[in-house]
Amino acid sequence: MGRLLAVFVVTRLVLWCAAAAPWPPDCERFDLPAPDDPTGVTTKEVGWRRDAAGAPLKGAWGRNFILDPSKPWLDAFVRWDAQFYFAVAAFGYRPEESVPPGEVPIRAGFLPGYALLVRWTACALNAGVATATAAPEDARGVFRRFADGFALPVERPWLGVLAALLVSNVAFFAALLLLRRFGAALASDPAVGDRAALWACVAPTSFFFSAALSESLFLLLSTACLWRAHRRRFATACVLGGLAAFTRPVGLFLVVPLFFAALERRSDRAQVARDVFKMALVPAGFAAACALMKHETGRFDAYFLAQAQFGHDEFPTLDGLLRLFQGTGKTPTAFARDVIQAAALLFAAGLLVKLGVAARRHAAWRAPLAWALVSVAFPLLADDVISLPRYLAATFPLYLGAALTLPAGRAGVALGALAVVGQAVAFAFFARHWPVFI
Repeated sequence: MGRLLAVFVVTRLVLWCAAAAPWPPDCERFDLPAPDDPTGVTTKEVGWRRDAAGAPLKGAWGRNFILDPSKPWLDAFVRWDAQFYFAVAAFGYRPEESVPPGEVPIRAGFLPGYALLVRWTACALNAGVATATAAPEDARGVFRRFADGFALPVERPWLGVLAALLVSNVAFFAALLLLRRFGAALASDPAVGDRAALWACVAPTSFFFSAALSESLFLLLSTACLWRAHRRRFATACVLGGLAAFTRPVGLFLVVPLFFAALERRSDRAQVARDVFKMALVPAGFAAACALMKHETGRFDAYFLAQAQFGHDEFPTLDGLLRLFQGTGKTPTAFARDVIQAAALLFAAGLLVKLGVAARRHAAWRAPLAWALVSVAFPLLADDVISLPRYLAATFPLYLGAALTLPAGRAGVALGALAVVGQAVAFAFFARHWPVFI
């Protein structure tokens, strides 16, 4: 526990130091949205954006919410999809006036689990600061304003970013603790659990878990789901699976590893049947997200309509995977991104082989293996394969595979230190050159 906490603190400090480094003059800079303008084209309360060389166009997918160029220690963690989570936290899914009738806002392509938790955390932080500073509005007024509409603090917009980073880092450390226990139980060896948690902490993609993204929360929920299933607490496991499906769409497929976990009780077929029945709670989480969107947009299929705008309307298909390994007709940025994604995929494939060997020896490994296979296959079957390293980072069984595969001792320490360096470099690309590493 102590070593894991120390490594967690050190790696997060490395990221904070990298975030505080001087910023290039052409870094894209934007602001959080104001309550009267979800689109962010024009606001009066706060400056919306300052166009810079190479900055994305208005409405482009890569537009970033950056709170304040003078606070890089916060801003660097708010990139890419963070804009959509903040928009959901601030406005929900209600369409702005610019959205044509019958269409849905593009932020409906992101499920609400993480955004709602950020909203509630920001609300509590804002109320606490308002009370502590004797601001004109009391805590009750702050909470009422959140319930009525705009849900990020306009007077203290940095609290919205701070809330997102607080949610991400707390969820990540909790996931590390669970992964440590899970690995130790699966292998009957505490050292395996320790190494799995440490590799998750030092992995080059670990910075995603400290960013304003849903990866850390999903990592926690999916790990907790299968951990409770391993402990034969299926009702709790399925509730956690439903929350995971409320957070990310791939959470729907937690029913696959849960089914394998249920089959470990083959001697009690009635109990297996009851466990399978409980698994209906997992898709119920996704249905709840769709119902929330239906309430605010009028379309139960709002998520799928928004995903079609991102180019993910064809599923399943292998076209995206085939394009990943095509080297012709790509810009240097696209080529660099695809090389990173292909390398991450090949490394994950090696870890899957190790998990497969473990599953052949012991049935308890079959559920984590099934989850790893599903989690890797899900983004590969999309029409547009993008952000693959980020999706693989949230697949916790891969860290169990790393614990079984990568060296321990001094060689492991050296490799871990090299991984931390890689994490800092990858974070620098994420913070400054988002199209390369997303």
